[in-house]
Amino acid sequence: RIGTLKPTGPVRLATGTQDDIVPHDQARQLAVDWCRKGGKVSYEAVVLPNLGDKLLTNHLTPLLTDQGAAISWITDRLEGKPALSNCWSMPVQP
Repeated sequence: RIGTLKPTGPVRLATGTQDDIVPHDQARQLAVDWCRKGGKVSYEAVVLPNLGDKLLTNHLTPLLTDQGAAISWITDRLEGKPALSNCWSMPVQP
């Protein structure tokens, strides 16, 4: 499991709550594990309705929906802006 090690840099982890290819609970647990290790994690749950099982829609639609935020996050890192962590909010995140 990659969650057994602390990330060496800031991490942004976004997951679709209806994802049926990479289960949401598994992705969320990775964020929790990294937070517990002291990682600087920016976690984002992309909440969308179930768009159809096993059709890639529940996996790809959150990816497309999140692109603006993902690009902004990586742009900020490339510009040297510090990454913020929202590990403190994990208990109330979906």
